[in-house]
Amino acid sequence: MVSQNSYVSARERLRKLKELYAHMAVFLIVNVPLLAMYFRFRDSIDLGDDPNTLYWVDVNIFFMSGIWSLCLVAQACTNSLWYRKWEEKQIRKFMEGDQGRE
Repeated sequence: MVSQNSYVSARERLRKLKELYAHMAVFLIVNVPLLAMYFRFRDSIDLGDDPNTLYWVDVNIFFMSGIWSLCLVAQACTNSLWYRKWEEKQIRKFMEGDQGRE
């Protein structure tokens, strides 16, 4: 029989995993069409009087995608097995420290 604590822990890991998958889906739904449109219409962007317009568009699109990618990687790392083992080790360490103070 599975203990209540194991069930709660597994349920929490599943919730975090579902959030990661949802985040990945939104990332792809937004960025794939955005980048496809960018590369398709890049040469037809009206630069107007300012030749730096295209540079501004480049920086904004790639900066946004880059920062979002880093956030997604950070979220994936917190769902990794290594992170969970480290987290459990720290919890045990803190619990042992609390028991020593009582």
